[in-house]
Amino acid sequence: MQSRNPLEIKRMILSLLLKDKAMTYAQLEKKTNGNWRTIRNQCKELEIFDCVEIVRMKSHKLNNKPYTEIGITKRGIDVLKKLEKENISN
Repeated sequence: MQSRNPLEIKRMILSLLLKDKAMTYAQLEKKTNGNWRTIRNQCKELEIFDCVEIVRMKSHKLNNKPYTEIGITKRGIDVLKKLEKENISN
């Protein structure tokens, strides 16, 4: 299995968030077919550059357990458009 580069993973995360507005780490992990630690680290990096917003929620409506929700920001949308326009992948 060929590993994906970090920029490709970030692009996938931003694309998914643009479509679904907000997702949990588990949802991103499943949709990107990546592992939880990689997704979390890439999201934290995207948060540093103001491309995503990471919000820790106190309880989920289904199981009352705390969870983290990730949403795309305006800057994240702009970065995604630029990545797609330039077709930058590495």
